[in-house]
Parts: sequence; structure tokens; C-alpha cells
Amino acid sequence: MQYIVYMSTAIKAFSDIELKELLTQSQKNNTRDNITGMLLYGQGSFVQVIEGDDEKIKETYQRILNDDRHKGIIELAQGTLEKRNFPDWSMGFNTLSPVEFAQFDSFIVSPNVNLFKYGTHPALTILKTFVKSNF
Repeated sequence: MQYIVYMSTAIKAFSDIELKELLTQSQKNNTRDNITGMLLYGQGSFVQVIEGDDEKIKETYQRILNDDRHKGIIELAQGTLEKRNFPDWSMGFNTLSPVEFAQFDSFIVSPNVNLFKYGTHPALTILKTFVKSNF
């Protein structure tokens, strides 16, 4: 199993509707491809970790690289996993209320996120820093 962690900058600020559409489509694609992970958005920046089958991760990351809604993509980490770090997580946003996302099973309510319970990989440190800075 592979993982990739990247950061990028939105071309423009995302509206609540655009974030909800992104979440809906990403969850659909991730479920289809058996990909797990987390997408965080705050102040025009994205940080995402995706994990899953090698080929599906390559395909998904290529789609991400070609997505014109963001720029300045920086790959922070990649590697091999024995087990998933985010087996039930899809993504989290700080611009929408938990009530609006209650319909999404894997929406993360940021105050309850405990990234270090899954280990101390440098990618997790980056995600924890992002959460602390934006939530």
C-alpha cells in the first residue's frame, strides 16, 4: 500500500458550496478506488494525504496534479504503508460547520482529531501543525 502527502494553494478562495462539491466528488472517487486519507483546507491552502493501492494512488495523484483549481503543488512525503493511518477518514474542512457535514460519514470534527494516535510519521506532524494553525 502506498501513501502521498502534498500541499497546494487554491487558485481562488473556495466557497462553502465549492468545498461541499469537492468533498462529495472526492468521497465518491475514494470509495470507488478504496482510497483513504484526509484533505484539509484553510486560508486558501490544501494539505492532503491519500493512501491505498499503488496503481490507484498513482492515478489519483495524477488527477490531483492536473486539477486546475489549485497550484504550487509540493509533494511532502510518499512511501509504503503496512496498514492505513486513516482507515475511516476522508477529509476535513474548517469553513463549514459540522452540522452541514453530518451527512458525510468520514467528516472530521477538528477538535477531536488525534493524529498522533496513528504514529509519529513526519507527514502526521505536518497535518497536526496544519490543524493547529487553521482550526
